[in-house]
Amino acid sequence: MRFQPGDAVGPYRVTGVIGEGACGVVYQVVNSVTGRLEAMKILAEDYGRDLDQAQRFLREIQLQAKLDHPNIAQVRTAFCEGSTIVLVMELVDGESLGSVLQRGPLTVEASIRVAEQVLNALIMAHHHGVVHRDVKPANILLDRYGTVKLTDFGLAKQYGEPGQTGQGMAVGTVYYMSPEQVRGLATTDWRADLYAVGVVLYEMLTGRRPFDGVEQYAVMRAQIELTPPPVSRWAPYLPKEFDALVERALQKNPAERFQSASGFLAALQELPNAARAPRTVPWRYATYAAGIGSMLLAAFAVPPKTWDIPIETLSLQMPTAPPAPAEASRLPAPTVQIPTPIEPAPVRRIPALPARREAFTGVARALPEAPRPIDPPAIKDSPLPAPATAALPPPPKVGPIEAGGGTPVTNVPDTALIDTQVPAEKRSNWMMRGIGKVPKLFRRRDPQPQTPKP
Repeated sequence: MRFQPGDAVGPYRVTGVIGEGACGVVYQVVNSVTGRLEAMKILAEDYGRDLDQAQRFLREIQLQAKLDHPNIAQVRTAFCEGSTIVLVMELVDGESLGSVLQRGPLTVEASIRVAEQVLNALIMAHHHGVVHRDVKPANILLDRYGTVKLTDFGLAKQYGEPGQTGQGMAVGTVYYMSPEQVRGLATTDWRADLYAVGVVLYEMLTGRRPFDGVEQYAVMRAQIELTPPPVSRWAPYLPKEFDALVERALQKNPAERFQSASGFLAALQELPNAARAPRTVPWRYATYAAGIGSMLLAAFAVPPKTWDIPIETLSLQMPTAPPAPAEASRLPAPTVQIPTPIEPAPVRRIPALPARREAFTGVARALPEAPRPIDPPAIKDSPLPAPATAALPPPPKVGPIEAGGGTPVTNVPDTALIDTQVPAEKRSNWMMRGIGKVPKLFRRRDPQPQTPKP
């Protein structure tokens, strides 16, 4: 059974295909309840109809489900969809180690870090009696944080129990199979996984497998009979301790290898990792460096724009070093423009006001003592009129107040009639209008009249 993006498989919806092989297909699905992305593995259509393959797949689910470790891909759930068994696993956001090695070998630090995490996963598996039997870069996943996830327990078996394969049948990938796996011995145990880890470490350090070739039969024979060259032959920068470590892991006799994953891990952690591989500069970085270098050279080689100015012009801007007479004679004489002076505007003279001292005689008695102003010069053209010599009439008598009675107001200054003494044509002057308001101001300040006694 094959699914397309958008198909519903139980509570999951298919969103894409992660990988496809001869035995099965791995899809990317999303849980319709939690919304979490996960990986779903089902057997291929031809293998799904095979009862032995179905039993092997069910065995894989059961063995992987009981291994709970950070470096092992976790099993979420499993169920049957029609006649197909569906395995839902943790989705690893990253790529496989095989894809990484296609771009070249890893550094010493990265190789040791990956091998340590793989051995930690195998310590958990071997503790539960599970032998993976297919440790290879394609089954080692690296997420974006650098965490290793060991996956694909399809060929795993429980140690001490009969496997799904018969006696004399080779199981695994020929490039990473131990000699006992190639022979198909029933005594194959956890040390076969340690041999595969030695092959993976060899490939991470050197970028090539110990035994490589096109014909699988030749590779299987080399796994049994030949000894691989030391890793220092392909990576001379590595210390000699790496040769001894990898050589012990790839021993033909299982009794001469590391006897446990924890022993292999301890020996790996004791290696000196101070050696560093010579870092090669990618071609794109070299191109960027060349481009930046050419830009800097061009920036320093091209003179500034001010350098194109003749020396004669530059000498004018340096008063401490005046130009020579010969050079100065060739320069044009500077022209100085003198601005035309602006003539001041004519001053407008305001004619003096005629003296009206006589008009202030009545005000002098009403106002307090003040310094007498200086008389302006007399103007001959406009003689002042002669002051009036007639005596002022007595102030009119004010009768008692009609509302509440009272005495007449006798303290009103005789300047109350000053407006009558000034001609009408002169009363329009602003000064005279102000003088006319003076009695009213003083009248407000007078004390309230006293009520006469009866």
